[in-house]
Amino acid sequence: MNGERYESGCVAERLSLGTVDLKRVHRTDWPSRFIGGAHVLDSSVEGFYECGYRVAWSLTASEQRKVSELRAEVFCRELGWTGSREDHVECDEFDDASTHLAVFDEDRELIGAVRMIKSAAPWMLDTVFTKLAPASPIDKAIDTAEASRLAVNRRWRGRRLGNGMRACDLVYKAAYLYCKLNSIRYLYLVTSDIVLAHMQRSGLPCRALSTPCLMPDGVRALTVVIDWARIGETPALAAWFESIAAADAPRATAAAVPSTALVAQAAASAAQATAFAGA
Repeated sequence: MNGERYESGCVAERLSLGTVDLKRVHRTDWPSRFIGGAHVLDSSVEGFYECGYRVAWSLTASEQRKVSELRAEVFCRELGWTGSREDHVECDEFDDASTHLAVFDEDRELIGAVRMIKSAAPWMLDTVFTKLAPASPIDKAIDTAEASRLAVNRRWRGRRLGNGMRACDLVYKAAYLYCKLNSIRYLYLVTSDIVLAHMQRSGLPCRALSTPCLMPDGVRALTVVIDWARIGETPALAAWFESIAAADAPRATAAAVPSTALVAQAAASAAQATAFAGA
């Protein structure tokens, strides 16, 4: 995990990627490459701000603890997929090679989070969910990653953010920007058929790779892939994903603000889910 290594010994500056204004920190021990015409240090971008909400994948120890507590609330107590109801935090063997993307409000309350695992590390699809693997093996190329432990705080489900979007939409946006910065086109995940329908109604370019499998808890689980190269098929959502709202985001500069019509159109395409959590 990223932990607190970003908190000292770094020089912060702003990086514009397309129309998105991001914050990065200089590190001399990470390889660099070219993305979108900008010289970007791998793993150096911390996240972004959206209408007062902080989206981050450079988490402090206390923020990482909040993510683990949310995972326990959703996956141990609410769904009963792992651990026990008495668990206060939820962690597993995949965490060490992962990056958590998290959304916080102005009071630093955790709204939602998702875990990202790049292709070089073991995936849950390789091990835990082998029976859900598609008929054709997944090519774990450098432009692929797995998303897991996707969860939204119960208090925020169905609530709209300051820009009219839902909390889960901002988690999607974080995943898109993280993947773009890391040249990841295909994002794989195991989820339920209900969440897949929600994702498709939200305009995400995703499709099922396996038939639904009835799990012991009654959930119909399946493998899904998101192809970010097709995000332009939903123009309003793509415009929002590529923009940062300047209002209430004082540390964001030269940011493009989507029009009210675009926000309204994208928000209308996002259907409310009673619960929103990925494996």
